[in-house]
Amino acid sequence: MKTIHVTIDESLLEDVDKLVGDLKATRSAFIRSALRLALWQHVISKLERQHEEGYATHPVTPGEFDVWEGEQAWESQSAVGRAVREAVEEKLSRLEHTRLARECSKFDPAFEKALAAEGL
Repeated sequence: MKTIHVTIDESLLEDVDKLVGDLKATRSAFIRSALRLALWQHVISKLERQHEEGYATHPVTPGEFDVWEGEQAWESQSAVGRAVREAVEEKLSRLEHTRLARECSKFDPAFEKALAAEGL
């Protein structure tokens, strides 16, 4: 390992010191773990951006994955299978929310308000 010097706000250091005390860990171990987590989150964010770009370029068409429904065996699988299913469902949900937000941003509020006033 290599020793480095880091400048940090006093209040942040106090929070870290309190937490490492509660965790019965060292400051260095906590910071190493935090850095690993930050690096992993960066990788995940990059992959999510790639997925979003891919789905924006090639949107899923209705029925595209219907052929695979019969192949699913999530409920009979182990805890790992359930965790994978939940992760996939969460990712799809986030993609749908992103897609919904993107489509909603295309609306013209004044036009929509006028339509609502007309009862359409």
